[in-house]
Amino acid sequence: MSLERIVVLGRLGMEPEGREAPVHGLPGRRAELVFAYLAVEHARRVSRDELANALWPATLPDSWTAALRGVVSDVRRFLKDSGVDPAEVLATGRRGYQLRLPAQVVVDIDEARAAIADAHIELAAGAPALAAAHAARAAALAQLQATDKGAAENELHKLLAYANYSRPITPADVAELSLRSGEHGDFFALADAVSAANGQRAMQALQPLLEERDKILLYFSMVGHFRALLQSRDLLDAGMGETDIAKQLRMHPYRAKKMAAQAKQFSSRSLRAIYERLLNYDEQIKTGEIEAGLAMQTFVAELSVQAAS
Repeated sequence: MSLERIVVLGRLGMEPEGREAPVHGLPGRRAELVFAYLAVEHARRVSRDELANALWPATLPDSWTAALRGVVSDVRRFLKDSGVDPAEVLATGRRGYQLRLPAQVVVDIDEARAAIADAHIELAAGAPALAAAHAARAAALAQLQATDKGAAENELHKLLAYANYSRPITPADVAELSLRSGEHGDFFALADAVSAANGQRAMQALQPLLEERDKILLYFSMVGHFRALLQSRDLLDAGMGETDIAKQLRMHPYRAKKMAAQAKQFSSRSLRAIYERLLNYDEQIKTGEIEAGLAMQTFVAELSVQAAS
């Protein structure tokens, strides 16, 4: 049986040819992370060191090479049980692992990236409506798993209304609405509430995320946001600015501006303590001591109390 599509935006899984519904059920959180990582980076070989750093960001276990082989074996077993020959799609070698996908196989995040690229092309060509449509497609893929055409149309109208139907839509418009309604917007709102010691607002920002997204991938996104905040704070303390943050952290200038403004609300010491706490929860999640959603709720509650004291 051949593979048709891999879903990483939303509930992780894949769609083999001939199956009416996507196949889920990877055996364990580490297997989910490795499968998602290889799917997102399918155009290149991912080294063992890179995967190990993703699995164990704080401290590598002494037997991490054997542990990694075990996780990859779980992924291989998942492929086989789903009717996909792992020997055909999962390449293993001394330099690492790669999902070698046939040209007809679609990864949803690639569709989102292509839609964003098309939006930029249409913006440069002076076609704001077409750009908005491509941006809406990307938003639908990222936030709604590309299943709701009406929601995509809403994104189009939202972008046009934001531009007051009177001027071309700019990349900053797309970025601003993405920050408000997409992944980064959620985390910016969450961190803003935490820095203001507003526990109720922080929980209100967290709850929709917990309801709409895969909790494991959501937790990794939260770790990434606060890591970027810490890196931004360190660059600011070194006398650098938004342009340096965008360049060194390889992020969109508009997001770098938002990141710099938010990083100023925290001290480097407090951000480092937050990041250490997230890494501790990361280990507890991976060992099964705590569920990812509960870890995030506890984390936000602790930070809100700490900020208020």
